Amino acid sequence: QIFHFWLLAAPATIHGFQIHDASATRGCGWRQIVTPTAPGTQITNAIRTRSSSSSSSSYGDDKTSSFLRSSTIEDQDATDEKAKVVTTNYIKKERETIAKKKDFYRGAGVFKKVKAEVSRDMREQFDSELMNQMKEDPNYRLEKDGVEFYLAKDHGFCWGVERSINLAYSAVETFPDAKLHITNELIHNPMVNKKLHTKNVNFIEKDEDNNKDFTQINEGDVVMLPAFGATLDEMKELDAKNVKVVDTTCPWVAKVWNTVHTHQVRGLTSVIHGKYAHEETMATKSMC
Repeated sequence: QIFHFWLLAAPATIHGFQIHDASATRGCGWRQIVTPTAPGTQITNAIRTRSSSSSSSSYGDDKTSSFLRSSTIEDQDATDEKAKVVTTNYIKKERETIAKKKDFYRGAGVFKKVKAEVSRDMREQFDSELMNQMKEDPNYRLEKDGVEFYLAKDHGFCWGVERSINLAYSAVETFPDAKLHITNELIHNPMVNKKLHTKNVNFIEKDEDNNKDFTQINEGDVVMLPAFGATLDEMKELDAKNVKVVDTTCPWVAKVWNTVHTHQVRGLTSVIHGKYAHEETMATKSMC
C-alpha cells in the first residue's frame, strides 16, 4: 500500500570528478561539479550549476577537503559554504520543530482512549470469513464448487498501513465535533478511503498542476497527513493556520527522509527512484 523508494548513495569522488550535492534549495537540485584534475593539483576553477555562489563543502575527510579547497577561492565562498551547512541542518530541524508542537499528533500512543474501540472497528471492516477458512489450511487453499482458491501467505496491510488507518480512525473518534480534512488518500485502498468519506472527512482537492487548495481549511480544524507523508511546505502552511495535525506518516517513510538528510551531510547524492508526482516522492524531495 505504501510506495517505496530505492535511495542510491554515490561517493563524492567519481572517476576523477569531485561531485557534491549540497542541496541548499528544496528538491535536491543544487549541485557543484569540480573539473577533473591530476592527483595533488590544486583546483583553481569550479563549475557551478543552478544555484551557484558557493564553494564545495568540507564534508568528508581532511584530504578531500584540502583537495577541494583552492587557494584562489575567495573568502566569500567559505562564508557561503558555512551557510550551506546551516541551511541543510535547518530544514530537518524545521520539520522536527513543527512536529514537536502540542497540536501535532503522531505516534501510536496519542489516542489511547479510543485505540481499542478503533482496533475492533478495523477487524470488523477487514475481517473475512472466507480468508479465515483459507488460512486454516497449511497451504492457504480452499476448494469450493470444484474450484481451487489459493491465498498468498504474505497478504493484507503492512504494519505501517495498519498504524496509519488506526491513527486516522482514532482522530475521527477523538475530534467528533471538528471539521476534519486529509491532504491526500490515506493509502491506495478504495475501501479505506471510502470509509473516511463516510466519516465526513474532507479530502483536499488538487488543481491541474497538482497544487492543493488549503483555503477550505480554517483555524481549529483537524488535518490528517496520509501514510505517504506531506511536503515541508505543506507542514509549514498548516502550522501557520493553527490547526490540529494528525500525522499518520509511516515511520519507514520518515526513515527515508532521515537517510536523505544523512547522505547530504556526508556529501553523497541520493537518487529517488519513483513516480515524480507521487505524494511520497514529493514529500521526500522536500526534506532535502
